[in-house]
Amino acid sequence: MKNVAIIGSSGGNLFNHGGQDAEKLLQELLVQCEAAHMQVNYVQFIGADASMDRAKQTTGATLYAMVEGTSDQSKRGICNK
Repeated sequence: MKNVAIIGSSGGNLFNHGGQDAEKLLQELLVQCEAAHMQVNYVQFIGADASMDRAKQTTGATLYAMVEGTSDQSKRGICNK
């Protein structure tokens, strides 16, 4: 079985193709990887509340993380720099 890491975000063009529901998108990726006999061990994925084409400083996002098979929807909020 191959090991896989998923790293990405939903704020770009993906937002308009199902990325607005980050949890559903990640679940589908996990299902597809399992069907292909691949083990997902790590995830770092940012689910934005809007497409980056329309994002503002107040646009929220959620960081989804999985480390060695343990999931954690650890951070939700707005990051202004």
